[in-house]
Amino acid sequence: MNRLRVLYLRRLHGLSESSAQAMASFIWGSH
Repeated sequence: MNRLRVLYLRRLHGLSESSAQAMASFIWGSH
């Protein structure tokens, strides 16, 4: 569900898969 957001973060910050997922879950999962 957050795949597009994860890919966006990876493109924007050049993060790894796990790092992007962790950040995405932290940002959007907390709401």
